[in-house]
Amino acid sequence: MNNDPRYYCRDKLFAYREFLNFSISERGLGKTTNGKFWVVDHFLKTGRKTCWVRRYNTELYGDKKKGIEGCVKKFFDKIRKYYPNNKLETKKNLMLVDGKEAGCFVSLSTSTSMKSVDFPDYDTIIFDEFLIIKGSKNTYTS
Repeated sequence: MNNDPRYYCRDKLFAYREFLNFSISERGLGKTTNGKFWVVDHFLKTGRKTCWVRRYNTELYGDKKKGIEGCVKKFFDKIRKYYPNNKLETKKNLMLVDGKEAGCFVSLSTSTSMKSVDFPDYDTIIFDEFLIIKGSKNTYTS
């Protein structure tokens, strides 16, 4: 993993050992990339899974009609080289490490349909890009 001090590192955030941890800062500092490292490292170390949450399905899966590419398809591309002995892939709404479920993708806009769904072996939720920009017409309701 990159130890460059100019980029985000989760170690200090998780050192607080709080139930909820938020990291909100400017774009491009490595929060999302570091979260991807967390998914893989946490799964390989503990076997526990992570739920990756974004605002909308189009952010996750894209929209071919509008030419929007979602983040799921290339989710592991940036970090794959750091795990040469592991197979990192996504299939539908799942993150797979060595063919085993390491996590899933969920959008906030469709989360009400999943209210009673159990997530066994999941102990982490990462909200990535979850804030709605002030003045935006977008909301979490249909």
